[in-house]
Amino acid sequence: LGVAHVVEGSVRRAGNRVRVTAQLIDAATEEHLWAENYDRDLDDVFDIQTDIARAIVTALQAELSAEEQAVIAQVPTRNIEAYEKYAEARAIRRGSAYNAGQIRAMAPLLETAVRLDPGFALAHALLGSVYTNFYWLNIDRSAERLELARASIDRAFALQPDLPEARAALAEYYYRGFNNYPKALEELVAARDRFPNNTDILELMGVIQRRLGQWDESIDSLRAATQLDPGDLGKKHLLMETLLRGNKLEAASAFGDRLLAEYPEDPIFRAMRATVLMSGYGQLDAAGELLAGIEPVMEDPEVFIAELTLALYSGRYEDGLALIDEYEGLLSAFPDGARDFLRSWMYRFQGDRDAAKVHAEKAIEALEPLVQSNDIEASTWKLLAAEAHATLGHNREALGMAREVVAMNPMERDAFEVPQHRVSAARVIAMAGEVEEGLDLLAAHVDKPGGPTRWDLRLHPGFRFLDDQPRFRALAEL
Repeated sequence: LGVAHVVEGSVRRAGNRVRVTAQLIDAATEEHLWAENYDRDLDDVFDIQTDIARAIVTALQAELSAEEQAVIAQVPTRNIEAYEKYAEARAIRRGSAYNAGQIRAMAPLLETAVRLDPGFALAHALLGSVYTNFYWLNIDRSAERLELARASIDRAFALQPDLPEARAALAEYYYRGFNNYPKALEELVAARDRFPNNTDILELMGVIQRRLGQWDESIDSLRAATQLDPGDLGKKHLLMETLLRGNKLEAASAFGDRLLAEYPEDPIFRAMRATVLMSGYGQLDAAGELLAGIEPVMEDPEVFIAELTLALYSGRYEDGLALIDEYEGLLSAFPDGARDFLRSWMYRFQGDRDAAKVHAEKAIEALEPLVQSNDIEASTWKLLAAEAHATLGHNREALGMAREVVAMNPMERDAFEVPQHRVSAARVIAMAGEVEEGLDLLAAHVDKPGGPTRWDLRLHPGFRFLDDQPRFRALAEL
């Protein structure tokens, strides 16, 4: 970690009594600079924490401002049961990749914590973040849920106006509730200034920076978060995802190898490393070896996407159809039209035009209510519907929807999602007969952050109809 000193120790609990041992060690010489034992009632555990912090400050001959001294003396709650619920929720957040199951599990714990201690500002702030993610992850995408999120965040500010975790929760509210990335980043900068080594703040900053097209800054933020909190798998997932989506393939490959050495059975790391092998180097056999035997992960799409990509790139469309059935639990969280679109894809690439058209028609019908909005998420459904129309030969409808997505999604809107939307739109526009227009759009994103690699163009069957086009062949280096 590159630190000068290390604090180590242990906590033992028996009934309502707790024994805490702590010692401060010089990291270079391993000399013990200070050590102490504390035997207290459990209710005094936060006083012990304050005493340890003050003793370390003294041992290091550091000087603290009045504000810093106040922070050290601050007690988050005197209700130990409330704190245990909060700590359990925090452990869930750190223990896996960010997903809906994680968020659902955290909510009742934090609701209990704030019920046990209505003055627990940290728990209110984290609950506000969880409610925002109910909205973001489509668990409850309602205005009422966002209002609950804002109420929890406002309560945290009312209890503790200078709480950086509340400022971070407010940033997440602007980000995930309203796609207002500049405002979210502004709030996060203020939070980081007060708590520069808070890894949750650094993590959130990283995912917002990539939305703003600040890919290098995003990687720096996420790398700092993983270095400061090396036990948090979710942060490592995010860094790997950002390296991959940012087309930093060499860095993604090296980081992926490191993660696999450390967590050889983690399905998401294996899926991400397999994606690097496919998209970065065209190594389908090696990717297949990594994906072999992975159990379906229903709370996170990463494994499904990697396995479906392998089926597509390998031309094993029956396997792709089987995957769509196998991952019914995951896909049930998405509109029915998404599943029919994927089936239409597989049948189309397989050469079964009749079956492809049947599922394309079903996809269009199911997606119709979802394509009326102009938000980022609606762009995904519009593009699926547009490609389904193109499959049916409805070129006018396909062109209209694809061009609408391009018009309402300039790069500055969202540098993380928009490139993928524009590449899908390029394919649809070319399918609908406007080949040069489609290639113009595609050329702007090949080997760029968020866009496809040349191997993606070579291997994805959705681009095979362009193989006789010299411009496409040059883009894919065919």
